[in-house]
Amino acid sequence: MALAASLCLGVLGAAASPAVAMFGAAAGVIAFGVVLKGAVEKRRRRYLEELVPLLELFTLELSGGGSAIAALGSVCVQVESELAGDVRAMLIASQLAGSTSFEARLVDYAEKHEIAPLSSLATIVAASRDYGTAASQGVRALATDLRRAQRRELIAQSRRALNNVLLPAAIAVLLPFLGVLMFPAVSVLQKSLR
Repeated sequence: MALAASLCLGVLGAAASPAVAMFGAAAGVIAFGVVLKGAVEKRRRRYLEELVPLLELFTLELSGGGSAIAALGSVCVQVESELAGDVRAMLIASQLAGSTSFEARLVDYAEKHEIAPLSSLATIVAASRDYGTAASQGVRALATDLRRAQRRELIAQSRRALNNVLLPAAIAVLLPFLGVLMFPAVSVLQKSLR
């Protein structure tokens, strides 16, 4: 939409003057960049929101025993989300002979989408496979950290919303209320000063 708007502004501006056409095209390109950046950030937040329940279910599946890869595959089959589908596709692709490992694919995916907890998950799964360490404690700690980060973000967002509501309410309600309250005192003081 931003690109179409820039083209329209450029065409309409070309009818008026070349300077207006350049300004319209530049504004459209800037709007396109802003919209694209917002969409990327929204997708990253959605993936982080999908990751926490996925990790919690992964922890439950690990408590039943078995390998981390098998548990993650089982969870991704049961969960219907975009992130789970991508992880499931990486798991399937890593099972092919001669292909890169799941952990390497997950790290690439994490770097591509700038989701650091997925890199941590890849490290936990790799350590579990290579050294036989228990993955459940690391995954549980990762899920707990993500939950706490989400809680902190929610608290900060609610504080911002409260400030956005209270300040206009104070100006729109409190000032007229004080004016009504103070009017009799001000009028008596004004009469006594005459």
